[in-house]
Amino acid sequence: MRSPRPEALIFAARFVVLFALVMIPWPGLGRAFNEAFSLAASIAVDACVEDPSVIARFHPANPELPDQSSLDAWDTVFSVSRARGEPPLQLPLALRRVAYVPLATFLALVLATPVDRRRKLRILGWGLALLLVRLALTIALPIARNFEAIERDTVLDWIVRVVYYGLLEPPNLMYGAPVVTWFLLLVATEPEGLAGTVRRWTSPRAPGAT
Repeated sequence: MRSPRPEALIFAARFVVLFALVMIPWPGLGRAFNEAFSLAASIAVDACVEDPSVIARFHPANPELPDQSSLDAWDTVFSVSRARGEPPLQLPLALRRVAYVPLATFLALVLATPVDRRRKLRILGWGLALLLVRLALTIALPIARNFEAIERDTVLDWIVRVVYYGLLEPPNLMYGAPVVTWFLLLVATEPEGLAGTVRRWTSPRAPGAT
């Protein structure tokens, strides 16, 4: 008979496997993710731009172009132009760091979490919503500053820089943000709060329990 196992060990084993699977550089994954993101983001931008003369689009980078030769399949380019034919202003974005890794890490965390399906779906839904808001800010704030939608050297500009460079841009947050989001939602959905979460994850788990 196997000895009981704590929830934390079961979660760790599941997470290692799932995390490895989502981080493997599968052929075509970057391009497929980039195209899906660019399409969805372009639709969202279209809904927000009221000026019909402004054409704003996200599109996968084309490394064959001289000005995009340093970009790869995981990079998208945000371009803004006017219908009268002015050259578009462009801003490249690294999708793997700002979008794919945080979302994939969170998905692996949720799928590995040993809780009932209903609670898991609640954590997944709220977590994706929060991470998508973070993603929107990570993309929108530098675009707004780059295209001077936010006046430089103002109080608003200072706040935007603090939020972006302190809470959104640091590379280690591509892992930190999904982990913190997952943990907070795990505690928030536990009826007994933090104490119940700690007790559940450190207590022995009977063999065959779900």
